[in-house]
Amino acid sequence: MVRVDVDSHSVLQARFGALVPVLIGGDRIICNYYLDPVALDRYLAGIV
Repeated sequence: MVRVDVDSHSVLQARFGALVPVLIGGDRIICNYYLDPVALDRYLAGIV
């Protein structure tokens, strides 16, 4: 897991600024605004 401050990167701010907090897996947005355990489980089930 890597934690990134979106506000300190202009490219990320432009892409994800309105979605923060956001959880990304690869190039896929898993969830945003709040942690969605169902979406996270689905994502993890797809990569194992």
